[in-house]
Amino acid sequence: MAERLSSSTNGIEDPGGDPRLHGLVREDCPAPAPIPPLLRRGRRSILFGIASLILLLCQIPLSAAPAPDEKRYKEYEVKAACIYNFLKFVEWPRPEDDKDPPPLTLGVFGKDVHRVIEKVLKNRTVRKGKVRVIRLTDKDLKDYKAVFGCDAVFIPDSQKMDYKKFTARISRKNILTIGESKEFFEGNGTINFVLVDKKIRFEINLAGVRNNKLKISSKILRIAKRVVRDKDEQKK
Repeated sequence: MAERLSSSTNGIEDPGGDPRLHGLVREDCPAPAPIPPLLRRGRRSILFGIASLILLLCQIPLSAAPAPDEKRYKEYEVKAACIYNFLKFVEWPRPEDDKDPPPLTLGVFGKDVHRVIEKVLKNRTVRKGKVRVIRLTDKDLKDYKAVFGCDAVFIPDSQKMDYKKFTARISRKNILTIGESKEFFEGNGTINFVLVDKKIRFEINLAGVRNNKLKISSKILRIAKRVVRDKDEQKK
């Protein structure tokens, strides 16, 4: 069983040298890879290396792609790798005697976006549990049965919906919401991708973390472009 994180206030966790923090190491590849041996020599080196590498990943320029479709595809490859690391930095409520971790389910709206993310996260695991990527559609917004079965949901900007209604419907269901639009973030979304100088960054809404009874590592907060602690800050 994976080591249980210590409790903290405001849904923030500081896992120290937790092995789950092993993330991306190649600037030119969005798929996660193990940390090189050089970074394993000391706890300080590990933490510094991981924080730097994830930040580096999210700052890969997106202007080099020769065609719009290819550019968009590469963008979602990078975002898929970032999402994978988000999943490793977030703690969901689990029974203490959970010796056989269940699959971690990521729901993705959009046929093409789902295809890219599913390809990048194929055979990936989080805390010894397999990451399962499923496609969500407009039909799933009627009864929410498939949505409630997810641990995390990614909503691309092409998916139009009432974000406030969506986040209110899944409140306290232990679901991490990830999006990529201003409207999503203002609608109480939890983690939102933003482009800064053509580089992928992200902002975090701690109210969304608390509402869904999740815990997020302080490591991820430190490299976020912005951390919002209350509703008044969301619209700034």
